[in-house]
Amino acid sequence: MKPYAEYLETYRVRKAEMLRTREAGKLSNSAVGRIYGISRERVRQLIGSPPPPNALDHSAHFWERVDMSGGPDACWPWTGARHPSGYGGVSWRGGRVNAHRVAYELAYGNPGKGFVCHHCDNPPCCNPAHLFLGTAQDNYRDSIAKGHSRQRAVDRTPIKGLRHGRASSYINYGCRCVACKDAFVKSNEKYVRRLRARIRQDKNMCGTNAKYQLGCRCVSCRAAGSEHSRKAYATRRVRAVA
Repeated sequence: MKPYAEYLETYRVRKAEMLRTREAGKLSNSAVGRIYGISRERVRQLIGSPPPPNALDHSAHFWERVDMSGGPDACWPWTGARHPSGYGGVSWRGGRVNAHRVAYELAYGNPGKGFVCHHCDNPPCCNPAHLFLGTAQDNYRDSIAKGHSRQRAVDRTPIKGLRHGRASSYINYGCRCVACKDAFVKSNEKYVRRLRARIRQDKNMCGTNAKYQLGCRCVSCRAAGSEHSRKAYATRRVRAVA
């Protein structure tokens, strides 16, 4: 029986040899398995899965489909396939991604879950100088400012002749200034807190899902919460089948 150290060295040499064979011929795990007389699953366990074909030298192919003839300061439109919204589409890392996100990743790094937005307001543009990374709120505000959202920007100008900082001015007179909005939010929060406190103290409401959601864990409220969850799940199942 071979010593463990000798066995481990043989394993490492065989693994490196299989990896070189796959990379040299750009073979699949099935082809490598046929060469060495083992299964495809065993090859995957030893050396992992090969990179997707579209990930090999994909950056060069990507920039070939970007029109850079306008110069470094101009927009670089995507010449490949586009979405109906105007954004370019490209296969990247095994999935379908917007072209401007790939351009940002190649220039600055992986944006992760961030939103890649355009300074130039040109959806097919892939010039990294025209792209910036923001949050979902930044993307929403940018779409409103550029007129791409159905919701219009709210006018926060105070209405003359009103006493601001009051919830009544927000509700009755439609003033949307910051002071009136904050007063309305605080008033609404106080009302909700008082209502919840009254419901918690009301013993007659025990046995309802509302009381369970407010923190009551008596037997009747727990049963009502379970029944509500069961009915909601059954409703979703029926709608999915329909």
